[in-house]
Amino acid sequence: MVAIDDEHNGWRRLVLPLAHDDELIRDAVLSASAYHYSTSVSPQSIMPTNIYYQAIGKLRRRQDLEQYDIAGKQAVVLSLLVFLATVLVSGSSDFRIILKLLEAAVQAVGGEERLNVGELGIFLVRQIRKFRNYASPLLSQAQGLAVLSQTSALLRPSKSRGWDDFTALYNKYPEHQKSMSIVYDLNEQVCNIYVQRARSGPNGPPLTDEVNQFRSTLDTFPSGPLSENVLTWPIFIAALESTTPEQQQYFTQRLLAHHSRSGFANILTGVEQLKWVWNNDNRTNWTQLLPDFEAFIV
Repeated sequence: MVAIDDEHNGWRRLVLPLAHDDELIRDAVLSASAYHYSTSVSPQSIMPTNIYYQAIGKLRRRQDLEQYDIAGKQAVVLSLLVFLATVLVSGSSDFRIILKLLEAAVQAVGGEERLNVGELGIFLVRQIRKFRNYASPLLSQAQGLAVLSQTSALLRPSKSRGWDDFTALYNKYPEHQKSMSIVYDLNEQVCNIYVQRARSGPNGPPLTDEVNQFRSTLDTFPSGPLSENVLTWPIFIAALESTTPEQQQYFTQRLLAHHSRSGFANILTGVEQLKWVWNNDNRTNWTQLLPDFEAFIV
């Protein structure tokens, strides 16, 4: 879930201790764990879907956020973030529902400023902004354009706050600044690809040079302590614009390598969705197809 998994990883340092004290957060974490564990054993042996829906049932009982103090409200928002992680692991199409619930919860709290209290609040806001960036093209083309154009090289300076999580890591780890710069560059490049394809439509020329530039940049990403799982989303977006069998094989192998490391089912669904786009009519604008995709590829 993060680029660097160390003592500063909020998913470990903040979420797991809270899961010991809060039943809703604990059940959300267990649902993600159950889906992840079921990839290596028989799903029937642990029945992750039952655990997931049991946790969702407990979420419903906390839907009236007005009765809670800020800590209680943050707990509900955090549980929704964990549920979002759960649908990444399971590859479920529930991600759109979870995202709507998450946005509604943020508004019920009083917005990001009211939520952004203490260390947990900072973590929540950064994660929400990041997932909002990632999810925007899957919700609608208009939303994808509105959000991703803020990061596109076509707009200077960037107005996006969706990469605050990466910026914080860049500032915290001087020894990894080169790698984090590559991560941001790759995200910026695919935002540019998305914006160009959405604006030019299906009759626009293939963005071959942009895809090749993305590949060249990706191949410079150094092996080391930084987790390559943060590259799944930009790889997927760049793959959508690929037009040659060689490009498509390259991106497929890259994504399958990520799956072999993470075990997240959303990546396998994403590969199948890519094949569907590649086999579709070349006149189709893939930015218009994304809102029909069944999995959240991050």
